[in-house]
Amino acid sequence: MRASEYEKDDLINNIGGMWNFLMVFVFIAPVYWLIHNIVNEKEQKVWELMKMMGLTDFPYWLSWFCYYFVVILVLSIIMTILLIPLFPNSNMIFIFLYFFLYGMALFSYSVFISSFFSNGKVASIAGSLILFFSSFLILIVSDKKGNVAAKHFFSLFPVVAI
Repeated sequence: MRASEYEKDDLINNIGGMWNFLMVFVFIAPVYWLIHNIVNEKEQKVWELMKMMGLTDFPYWLSWFCYYFVVILVLSIIMTILLIPLFPNSNMIFIFLYFFLYGMALFSYSVFISSFFSNGKVASIAGSLILFFSSFLILIVSDKKGNVAAKHFFSLFPVVAI
């Protein structure tokens, strides 16, 4: 059976090394605001006041999840529409899922980071910087001769795993 001649596509060579930085820059603003708002509520003791009024943990965290779900849903739809010319032969549902699931992984990252801080501004800046600088860990993971244990550990970061 005849196959068409191989067509060289330089897309992965041109943007492959910058893809994780693109992902960080797209999602850094929602992560910044989510960390900032969660820690500000903790700092102003809003959660304790709501708990005194009878709010349990599940509806509280469900509200944050729903808020971030809508933000990431809209952002993922916009990114998928913008990337249609870049990936003409790809299934757009998979590209949407790629962005959406990465954004949802960053939700757990944001909640995790917010648990270590009590000042909203410091937490959001530190969380954003950790997210940005963790994108450089891809250089360690992409090394073929690197330590396998280090690769497994660094893959816990959402930016490296993407």
